[in-house]
Amino acid sequence: MKTNYHTHTERCKHAYGSEEQFIQAAIRAGIDELGFADHTPWPFKTKDFEPRMRMKLSQFQDYLNTLKELKVKYQDQISIKIGLECEYYEEYIPWLTSEVKNQVDYLIFGNHYAYSDELMPIAPYMGNGVKDPESLEVYVNSSLKAIESGLFSYFAHPDLFMRCYPVYDEHVEKAAHLLCQACAKHNLPLEINLSAVAALMRNPKSLYPSRPFYEIAKSYGCSVIIGWDAHTPGPLEDKKLYDFALDWIADIGLKQIEKLTFKKED
Repeated sequence: MKTNYHTHTERCKHAYGSEEQFIQAAIRAGIDELGFADHTPWPFKTKDFEPRMRMKLSQFQDYLNTLKELKVKYQDQISIKIGLECEYYEEYIPWLTSEVKNQVDYLIFGNHYAYSDELMPIAPYMGNGVKDPESLEVYVNSSLKAIESGLFSYFAHPDLFMRCYPVYDEHVEKAAHLLCQACAKHNLPLEINLSAVAALMRNPKSLYPSRPFYEIAKSYGCSVIIGWDAHTPGPLEDKKLYDFALDWIADIGLKQIEKLTFKKED
C-alpha cells in the first residue's frame, strides 16, 4: 500500500495548489491513501497576531468541509484522511484535545517552534534556529513532551534541527538517542521526510536527513514512515524521489510501515 499522510494546503501560506490538484496527483502516482495534515491553527492570545506559516483559526472549518466533500467525491479512487501537523504548545494543548482532536482523523507532531510562533524571534523556527547545544536541548525537551503525550500518530521530520546545526557532534548523538529511545518506548513512528530527501539527492553531503540519526533509530527498533511533506502537487508524482527514499531506508535497514494506525482508532 502506498500512502502519504503529510500534505499541506494553501491555507498555510507557503503551499500552492488546490486540494483537488493534490488528490489528482496522488491518484496518478498510485497512492492508495492520502492524508492532509496542514499546519494546525491555534487560539493565539497575542492581540492582532497574524500567523505566517499556518492557517487562521477562522479557516479551520473550511479546511474540514472542503476535505470532507472531496473525500466523498473521490471515495472510489482513493482514501482521504484529514489530519493536522501540530507543535506541542503546552498552553494550548487542552484546547487541541478538547476542541480539535475529535474533528480530525489524526495528528502528527512537527516541532517547528518549541513554545509558540507568537514569540518569534525569541523562540525561532527550529529549522534554522538550532545552532548550539542549548537550543538543541530546547528542541529535545519539547519533543519529548510531545512524544510522551500520546496525542500523535507519528513524529514528522524528527531530525529537522540538522538543517542548521553545523556538525554531527556528541550533542546531536545524545539528542538522537533520547528522541529515538522515547519513540521506541511509545511506539511512535519517525518520518522519512521527502522534502529533506530531495535535498540529499541534490547534495549527497547534506546532513538532513541525518543518516546517523536514523542508524540510532534502527538500534532502538524504531519504525519509519515516508512523508512527502507536500507543499505542491508535483512531488507526489516524483517516482525517482520515492524510489531513492526506499533505497535509503533499505540501506540503513530501517523497519518501514506504510499504513498509519490512527490514534482515534486505538
